[in-house]
Amino acid sequence: MSSLDSPKAFKQYVLEAVDGALSVLGGESVTKAFYYHLERRTNLTRHEIPCKLEAFHEALSELFGDGSAILEGRICRNLYKALGLEYSLINGKTLTAYVKEVFLKREAIQ
Repeated sequence: MSSLDSPKAFKQYVLEAVDGALSVLGGESVTKAFYYHLERRTNLTRHEIPCKLEAFHEALSELFGDGSAILEGRICRNLYKALGLEYSLINGKTLTAYVKEVFLKREAIQ
């Protein structure tokens, strides 16, 4: 069974990609603080992110403004790398679109 076969495993890859991108902001304490404020401001928990990517994208935009694109790019790079896929930046392509693309590739593999 490949790492893309299980939806649960795929969601875990997404969460790990997000965690990894957030960790560059200042480590574990900053990551925990981010998730705390994310939930308080948007009612979006960490575990809901893979299922509510558009809401997460909107929250990042609200919290980081134009800087959210840098964070989303890092999330995408982390996800693609973890899955052994090649990532290439396309201007205007959102986190949601990248993750859906990978998910569709997963569906095609099965």
